[in-house]
Amino acid sequence: MQITGKLISVLPNTSGEGKQGPWTKGGIIIETEDAKYPKKIAFTTWNDMVDTCESIAIGTAVRISFDLESREYQSKWYTDAKASKMEIMLFRKDCITPMLHRQ
Repeated sequence: MQITGKLISVLPNTSGEGKQGPWTKGGIIIETEDAKYPKKIAFTTWNDMVDTCESIAIGTAVRISFDLESREYQSKWYTDAKASKMEIMLFRKDCITPMLHRQ
């Protein structure tokens, strides 16, 4: 799945050591560009994506590729949106279609 929006926040990172080695977890918040009802969406980022997100300026238009996953814990359901790829949207004055800069 993909969604386009403006990067509004990069969340603090956590890191640790697992069976498969070290890991880093971060998060980002984007705001969709729906004129009437913009929505804020939180995405989880892992390892290399954490560094990519920290290098992008707040306010930048981005396209996020992501996976949704839900899990049950103590009879309640929780959904996680995991970002797998981020593309910076570059707009030119003479071009309606956005150009993509892949990160």
